[in-house]
Amino acid sequence: MLRIIFTSLVLVTAVAVQAQQLPLFSQYREQTTLINPAIINADRAVLSFMPTSKAVVSYRNQWGKLGKEAPRTFTAQYEHILEDANMTLGGAVTRDQTGPTSSVGVSRRYAYQIKFSNEGFLSLGLSTGFAQFRYLGHLGIFHDPGDDIGFTDNSRMLFETNLGAYYQTELNNYDIFYAGVSVPQGATADLGGSGEASADFRLRRVPHYYAQAGYYKYLGEGIGNRSIFIEPSVWLKTAQNVPTQTDLNLRFQAADLFWIGGGMSFSVLDKFHRDNAHIEAGITVADDYFNSGRCIKIGVGYDTNITPYGSYLGSAFEINLTYAWER
Repeated sequence: MLRIIFTSLVLVTAVAVQAQQLPLFSQYREQTTLINPAIINADRAVLSFMPTSKAVVSYRNQWGKLGKEAPRTFTAQYEHILEDANMTLGGAVTRDQTGPTSSVGVSRRYAYQIKFSNEGFLSLGLSTGFAQFRYLGHLGIFHDPGDDIGFTDNSRMLFETNLGAYYQTELNNYDIFYAGVSVPQGATADLGGSGEASADFRLRRVPHYYAQAGYYKYLGEGIGNRSIFIEPSVWLKTAQNVPTQTDLNLRFQAADLFWIGGGMSFSVLDKFHRDNAHIEAGITVADDYFNSGRCIKIGVGYDTNITPYGSYLGSAFEINLTYAWER
């Protein structure tokens, strides 16, 4: 029987990490289009201009004390808003690796906005693509020496979907409320080859269910006459046989200048479990420097694991770079 030490560690901490089937993010407000394909980023209403295109790259290293076995995620995204057609088009590339398992995915995104009065709209979105999942047997660490099943490499290409809905409205005094739901990895699939040996080694990909909500509270003008906002937000995540994990976050943001924030994640099974605490910060270089409808955002995030296993797993670090422009 295959006994992979690394996989056992992941299973022990599955409450906090959803078995690492999908990437986690500290700065999830900067990764909204990967979380929900219907989202039109509310930051457009915060900046001094409304960008119609953006490109994003990010890198995350989680559980740093695991060294080469630690989960590492790279993403690259692009989106373009067709305002006259009420549509958004985009695409993404993701690379995720955890020990001997890895995935590389390419997806494209389409969303359509139904506009209401009072600056409100409902957006429906779908992303589709393909992902290649691999298990490299020679990288496994085994309980039983000479375990032939464990040394068998596995690779499979799967069709991936993510369906979402998103609502946003502007309230009095420039306040903004938003909420959305999505189902990433919408189809169940087994990863594994054929034959008696591979039947003992099988990974199962299951649908995940996300919900997001937040509120931009306008605080007035300040710090060089820039609009000041405070943004509480929440991201709920669950999957089959996994308790719901809740991420809470609070951001203070000066438009076109900087943001700073922090929060924590927790889950409830038989009792309340604290999973991670995080801080984030970033700068926005916008029109004051470009003198046109463009901006660059640079953000960093840091997680500390506050479970009983935190001292063995270590912390997480994330960096995010966004370039947005107005066509």
